[in-house]
Amino acid sequence: VADEPLIREELTCRYDACASVQAKHKDLPSKTIGSGRYAEFIHTGSYETIEETYKNIYAGWILESDLEFAHTPIIERYLKHADNTGSKENQVTSILLPIK
Repeated sequence: VADEPLIREELTCRYDACASVQAKHKDLPSKTIGSGRYAEFIHTGSYETIEETYKNIYAGWILESDLEFAHTPIIERYLKHADNTGSKENQVTSILLPIK
């Protein structure tokens, strides 16, 4: 996620969509996500409620930890999504927060 989701309007939120395979079309840009340290959080439920999980991370966990954000993008991995689960309540998203 390229913009801070809690302080940006939905219409101006920018992000990179990624896949774990090389693009077949040369017109599509490609980038490698470098290694690093991440704190992992799990959001269970609809994407409409993921903002609440981010609020818990930014207004709770990060303030209570002794860790600092790294200046690299946050990664969201959609473990259970509309294509592989029957209901929004069963969706599972892994949020990987880069830390120093």
